[in-house]
Amino acid sequence: MALEFQSIDTRSLPADHRLNHLHDFLARELMGIDIHPRSNDVGFTVTVNALVLPGIRIVEGISDPLTCQRTTGMLSDGQEDFILDVMSAPVHLTLENRWEVEVRAGDGLLYPLDRPWRMVHDRADVRCLRLSRALLAAHIPDLDTVPLRVLRKEEGMLGLLIGYADLVFKGGTGQDPVLAAAMSRHLIELAVHAFGKDSARPMAPETRLSVAAMRLDLFKADIERSLADHSFDISRLARRHKVTSRYIQMLFADAGTTFTEFLRQQRLALAYRLLSDPAKAACNVADLAYAAGFNDLSHFNRAFRRRFGATPREIRTDC
Repeated sequence: MALEFQSIDTRSLPADHRLNHLHDFLARELMGIDIHPRSNDVGFTVTVNALVLPGIRIVEGISDPLTCQRTTGMLSDGQEDFILDVMSAPVHLTLENRWEVEVRAGDGLLYPLDRPWRMVHDRADVRCLRLSRALLAAHIPDLDTVPLRVLRKEEGMLGLLIGYADLVFKGGTGQDPVLAAAMSRHLIELAVHAFGKDSARPMAPETRLSVAAMRLDLFKADIERSLADHSFDISRLARRHKVTSRYIQMLFADAGTTFTEFLRQQRLALAYRLLSDPAKAACNVADLAYAAGFNDLSHFNRAFRRRFGATPREIRTDC
């Protein structure tokens, strides 16, 4: 299956056509909903970017205040998947006039597309997953009995689910389809464990392995974003992800390395890129080493030569 990327940015559209274009996109392409701006119909803005993978869509965007709804008349389109929303503003949702919930900013809200509902929210950054009903129902027997579910932001599973979805999203359509299918399966497994009524029970061994792999991917991505931070260490990483330093060490050990070694190798790779960059030709080696996270120039030179078989100056000369 070829991966597909869908997007809309109302700021690029004529003001008097924004609402119609957005209605068409959201109704036909994304989730079959109707929207009504809660402010100026002409001046409102919404940006939506969606990555379509097997059994799941990952959506990121920004929205002005909206009222969104899926009416009884819309249900004939046959859409029946579940939506998981995480917004930076509070959300109020009413489902079938039977269930009503107020969700705090940052909490996760799971709700179905095969029932009528109405949602109201202020301007917000939006993270959204469209999850296959069939895949969820295969593992959550009471999915329809409890069609509206909330996952608090304090719970580690929500952060892991959305964090991993962000990583997959950033990979874009250039990802290998086989790998993309595996990542989709991992996301579904996380959603099942997070929202299933038995989520408090121990994970199945295969799910536990998937979660460990996803957490390690998130740890590595966080490290790669923090290379230039000289105060970054394993304790800070553990606090960010609400885990123990020992847990991080265990995951890196299972992967055949250590936190310290991975951080060092990534900093060396960054230093190599900086030294090879013609735009940095006026910068001295010490400044580039510091920019890559190294405080000790002698230590940097030794580590660099062991890694690349050449001194930093020789790499610069070859460029």
